[in-house]
Amino acid sequence: MKKRVPIDRTDVSCRCRKAELRIDISRHRSDPVSEFGGQQFDPVVTVCDSAKDACPDFPGAKRLARWLFRDPADATDDENGGIAVFRQVWDQLRTRVQKFLETDAI
Repeated sequence: MKKRVPIDRTDVSCRCRKAELRIDISRHRSDPVSEFGGQQFDPVVTVCDSAKDACPDFPGAKRLARWLFRDPADATDDENGGIAVFRQVWDQLRTRVQKFLETDAI
């Protein structure tokens, strides 16, 4: 089984990146998928390879996509505690989402 980086370090890196971009996430939280029972989603996009096994099924979704990005939680201490990887993945994800919004192609 893959060793995971403690969530608090990932959270700190995420908060640092959002602060750099002047995005206030102080009131944000992770939403458990159980809160969305019975709702339809389309498209469904997962963004980390590890999500393939961890994500629940989304029955009824017409479009499913896996956008593979490096998981910032896997960053090593020599990568500034993961903030460098968060910056990289943030930029890649932003580009991919912008392309999707412009073209509707997942």
